[in-house]
Amino acid sequence: AERERKEREKKQLDANKEYAQTLKLQLDLYIQAQSEKKRSAEEEIAYLKEIERQKTAIANAEFAATKKTKNDQLALELKLNEIRRNSAKEQADFAIANANKELEIYLDSHKSKITAETKLTAAIIEEENKRLQEINAKKLATLAIELKTNDDIIAAKQAANQQLSEEDQKYLAEKQALDAEYKTTVENNNKALEEQEKAKKVAKHDKELQEKLALAADEYEQQRIVENDRYAQELVQLEERRVAENLSDQAYKALQIEAEQNHSNKLKKIDQAELDNKLELAKKAFGEIGSLLGEQSKAGKAFALATALIDTYQGAQKAFTSQFIAGDPSSLPRAIGAAAFATATGLKNVAKIKESKTPKAEKGALFNIGGQRHSAGGTLFTGADGTQFEAEQGELIGVMNRNAARHFMAFNNAFPAGGASAPNYFANGGIVSRDIASPGVNTDELAVKIAEANRNIPAPVVSVQDIITEGDSYVQVRQGADF
Repeated sequence: AERERKEREKKQLDANKEYAQTLKLQLDLYIQAQSEKKRSAEEEIAYLKEIERQKTAIANAEFAATKKTKNDQLALELKLNEIRRNSAKEQADFAIANANKELEIYLDSHKSKITAETKLTAAIIEEENKRLQEINAKKLATLAIELKTNDDIIAAKQAANQQLSEEDQKYLAEKQALDAEYKTTVENNNKALEEQEKAKKVAKHDKELQEKLALAADEYEQQRIVENDRYAQELVQLEERRVAENLSDQAYKALQIEAEQNHSNKLKKIDQAELDNKLELAKKAFGEIGSLLGEQSKAGKAFALATALIDTYQGAQKAFTSQFIAGDPSSLPRAIGAAAFATATGLKNVAKIKESKTPKAEKGALFNIGGQRHSAGGTLFTGADGTQFEAEQGELIGVMNRNAARHFMAFNNAFPAGGASAPNYFANGGIVSRDIASPGVNTDELAVKIAEANRNIPAPVVSVQDIITEGDSYVQVRQGADF
């Protein structure tokens, strides 16, 4: 009976070994058949689990072919643990690889639609920010698979006061980095949209400014337009600064007053420059009119007086400006004194012009010619009797008295050209005829000059009366100038 029992046990062990060998061959055939197939993620996990199941069956079959001693039992447990551990690793590796692959596919199919040439809109930026948010979530999910942890696992550990693992710490650090990257990118996108909108406003503003400048009457009007535009932008920037720096009402008001004062000063400088230009143009026109009329004529003296009065005003204005210092009350008396001195000097010149008389050549005289050269039109002289001739700057005009002229003509007639004796053209009587020349003043040119001077005469400047202490003398001279 014992012999028969042992023979049965031996046959059973041999059968179990045969069965274990059959299972191994079946596993090899299964792996070989599955290696040629393309599997989805779910099919791959199922494949790995099936291999784990078959390996477990083989281990149990091999244990059944042993004498089932205690050591055989321990060897079985070790083998089963190894099978489970290897299977779990293979499944985890596949899950990580598959997650990374899916992330790459997702990133490739969800690329940004924004390029350097893209005209940004709020809708485009919103879509881009949503895309980035979804990518951030995908990356975090892949990280959770790789580290075998996630927000729920970490929250549960924290609630139970359990120490976080190294993987948990790494997950939190990576999550923080991803969130920071996402936040920065979103801020940059929104900033890019703001910059583009700002650029559009600047372009529109510049276009409107150029249109205003094109319609301006003159350069001074253009300067006013530019200054008003600068002041408007300064106020906008001041309001932005008030919000950004949280300025107090008092500080903000002080900055407003300072900006307004600066704006007012700039406008005054433009007004002064325009006034000076008009005065210069008027002075030039008055000088040319005086030259046309004759500087010693009554009308010519009137325009010379006008020119002198302009010089007086400009001299007083420059003297006042040179001494006056904004914010320094002590400089005001010095400025007024300088203006008064300049005014007094100018009024002396006015008096000299007014008192000057036309010189007479009763005893003969030489006169220096001013005006222009012959090539530029010369200086035209016209007498009351119609006598007319042209001289040029730098030449001299000599006038003989009546007695010298009579003797000179007698001497000249006594020696005619050719050496013959001088004939007596009037021995038998005769009539002397003179062609009367047309008036020497070009009336059309004179009208143009007077009109130009009138246009450039500025409106009365009240501030001059505040600066010039000798205002009464100024008014008296003008009233007596006989324009």
